[in-house]
Amino acid sequence: MLSIIPGILFRTIYVPQPLFEYDRKLNKERLRLKKEMGLKYTEDHHLIPKCLKKHPALYDLNINHCKNLKIMPTKKYPAPKWVRTHQSHPAYNAYVKKMLDTIPVYTQEQRKYQIYLLLYHLDSHLNYKDDIPF
Repeated sequence: MLSIIPGILFRTIYVPQPLFEYDRKLNKERLRLKKEMGLKYTEDHHLIPKCLKKHPALYDLNINHCKNLKIMPTKKYPAPKWVRTHQSHPAYNAYVKKMLDTIPVYTQEQRKYQIYLLLYHLDSHLNYKDDIPF
């Protein structure tokens, strides 16, 4: 997924890897791509925060999976004021927890599908300050 804002490129780098598995080689590839893109003053942001990794809906999710990471600018990044920068985010953590609490766990496949939808929602709404709490 690519979001282009004048002078800024925010990106979730797609690496074909199941969300509930982990492969160090693919995460190294992600870091290599980030370095090649020359991104400075950015940080990796967990879409589903690390503090929620023990949530019952996430029992088999790899919290450090590349699909759960989004490159976000830091405060040092020369971004317009309406662009969200990575910082402490207790309101965002509470928002994601509330969303996870609403995921019904009928079957494992339905739960995984709901998590994929949540990741897509979070990824697509994190660029701008007013879309979701942060």
